[in-house]
Amino acid sequence: MKKPGNKIHYKQLFNGITVLFALLVFLQLNLSAQQERIYIGSGLSTIMIKTSGHYKQNTNYDSFWNMDSDFKYGILYLINGDSTDNLGVRYNITRDRFEAISDTAEGIYIISPDNVKRITRMSETFVFSKYINSKGVLAKGYFKLIYDGDTKLYYRKSEIHKEGKHGAFGYNPYKTFDTDYYIKKPGEQYPAIVKKRKKYILEALAYKGPKLEVYVQKNGLRYTNVNDLKIIIAYYDHLMNEKQ
Repeated sequence: MKKPGNKIHYKQLFNGITVLFALLVFLQLNLSAQQERIYIGSGLSTIMIKTSGHYKQNTNYDSFWNMDSDFKYGILYLINGDSTDNLGVRYNITRDRFEAISDTAEGIYIISPDNVKRITRMSETFVFSKYINSKGVLAKGYFKLIYDGDTKLYYRKSEIHKEGKHGAFGYNPYKTFDTDYYIKKPGEQYPAIVKKRKKYILEALAYKGPKLEVYVQKNGLRYTNVNDLKIIIAYYDHLMNEKQ
């Protein structure tokens, strides 16, 4: 003969376990949500945002400008004139963002471009800017600063996802990379894409005088070589300042 008290006891135990499980799920979801928006500390709350716990320090990322996925010494130069340098910095090309680790806080942080004027990583400098892309559309993203004169030369590499050929399991996607140079002249609002050829460089610089072409020819410079292109743009700035 079954005891009536046992049935009540098992039912209470089951209800208790159900409530405990629901509470644990709620706490986990709440903790995950908090991890997405934990700020790095006083003074930096608008500069870097902590990522969720899913991002590990050894996560592999695609290289960008021959950058590896390791965190390397970096400095953030802020719009307000301040800077912070207790950082290791790397670039995430898939998400087009810079990430950092700090000496003063645990975890991996996303660098917010809104209040950061420039980012240096070892000997290279990067900026976040709106720009006119290859389709003539206004976009925004990170650039490597190649030449920083009155006229500026930028380089940008972006990841492009494409659908592959149809196979046994459907279309296999793959990715390629766009690598483009951009020029921004004084008074212009946005950098504009430019091909490394004589015709396009001269058109982008809007220089009609013969001095620039003579200088390039005399010094054996090539429009297709990025180091020569820096020299060409520097001389262009010289000529423009000479006119003033």
